[in-house]
Amino acid sequence: IKWMSFARGLKEAKRTGKPMFVVFEAKWCKMCKQYRRQFYKKSVVAMSRKLTMVMVNIEKHRGLQKKYSPDGGYIPRTMAFSSSGYLNEGLTASHPDFKYFIEPKSAAELLNFMQRTAAQ
Repeated sequence: IKWMSFARGLKEAKRTGKPMFVVFEAKWCKMCKQYRRQFYKKSVVAMSRKLTMVMVNIEKHRGLQKKYSPDGGYIPRTMAFSSSGYLNEGLTASHPDFKYFIEPKSAAELLNFMQRTAAQ
């Protein structure tokens, strides 16, 4: 997967018209490490080609972390943005308490969220 910074991803999304799939994470986070493993699955890699894939390290980009924490600063947090850079607050995960939390061990849930992001 070709991961980009938020700034680079925003430019690329505007250029290509592909929605942004943004993951907020930290290198020290155990759940984030589990989640990252899902991005090596063939079906996930294939779906990533329909999206602008952005990875945001919350320690390096505290401003983005703060700006895009509508229901808390938990990680991993996965959000869908339009190709023009607007957060799609209506596109959420299935977790009852954390709207943008995808189960780190569930490739199926991740793939579903990616498909819904690509379809927006």
